[in-house]
Amino acid sequence: MGEIHLWLGVASGLVLFIVCLTGTILTFRLEIRHFLNDGWHVEVPANKEFLSINKVAWQVQKAEKKGVKSIYVPAEDDKPYEYELRPEKGQRFGKVLRINPYDGTVLSEGNPKIDDFFRTMTQLHRWLLLQDVRYGEKKDIILGRHIVGWSTVIFIIISLTGLILWWPKRWKQLKHGLKVKWNGSAYRLNYDLHNTLGFYTLPLCLLMAFTGLFWSFGWYRDAVEPIMGAKFGQAPFRPAKIERDKSKRLLSPEAAMEKAGLVIDHEHGTYISYPRTRSGAISVTQQAEGYEWMPYAENVYEIHSETGEILNQQLFKDFTFGEKIANQIKPLHLGSFAGSFSKWIYFITCLIATSFPITGIIIWLKKLKIKRNKKQKLKKKKTLQDA
Repeated sequence: MGEIHLWLGVASGLVLFIVCLTGTILTFRLEIRHFLNDGWHVEVPANKEFLSINKVAWQVQKAEKKGVKSIYVPAEDDKPYEYELRPEKGQRFGKVLRINPYDGTVLSEGNPKIDDFFRTMTQLHRWLLLQDVRYGEKKDIILGRHIVGWSTVIFIIISLTGLILWWPKRWKQLKHGLKVKWNGSAYRLNYDLHNTLGFYTLPLCLLMAFTGLFWSFGWYRDAVEPIMGAKFGQAPFRPAKIERDKSKRLLSPEAAMEKAGLVIDHEHGTYISYPRTRSGAISVTQQAEGYEWMPYAENVYEIHSETGEILNQQLFKDFTFGEKIANQIKPLHLGSFAGSFSKWIYFITCLIATSFPITGIIIWLKKLKIKRNKKQKLKKKKTLQDA
């Protein structure tokens, strides 16, 4: 068991170090982005009257000479509206304007420079920067994704073999495996940091590993989805196509929502997507009432852009238990399922996990040294006996 733990650790150590380190850095990505950008903070006036999103959209389109693709109304009063413009041809995303929701001034535009750093960290975490290296008959398999995926499988095996190696032979020895001897020798301290902290972080490390595999392998998703009874990352419904009456004007998103019996939710946030085509519908996403503590627990509506009729809707309360679990795979992997509290726990866990390849290598090198010294002593003893 020890040999399996050792050699699998040596084989995957570098990849696991990179994945755990980048995971640690990415834990507070959103908070760091907000902290470093003054244009993402708004002084809340005493009267706290929000501007109409339609009025702001009209001002944006007039100033930018470009249509609006989507609007995000944040849950926090001190955060700006975010307006994404329609992208240039061949581009996936358009320019984002952050606008004061009380006076309509543009606070910032575009993406902050820190995004380039986090994009690189994400590419390292998911693909080891090998996202453009593909193989297979159709060249549809990303090499980096599979290296990370199989290293994650190895990490699961290492974690379980580590638990077996940690497990005390006698109950009296249990307390030694639960404590770090801070005043011990350097080797003992390193051993405890690997052994004891490995035990305490095991549940969350396994949770991160098992959820991470959803992004690595199709066969893994195919195996787990029937157990959950739900598809991972499935779109709520096929976008509706509208037979338009050209004599009628399109409703603004706010007017369409009003006719549909929906309101802009400034307390929990609202995301509005304009129709992509002339025959498309207005899409509205809002936090599901009663599930405010759950990220991605959302209600999604498609609204007729002429009549305000709700064409499709997906209510989170109607999800089966398995569908709710599938919906929470991403927050469970990112550590955002319980807000800042769970993020701090994940941050510390990832930081500790980053140290395991290092402390493990130190233990291995120490054992090699002891083994080598032992061989030299036996060789010396044999030489003396022969003399």
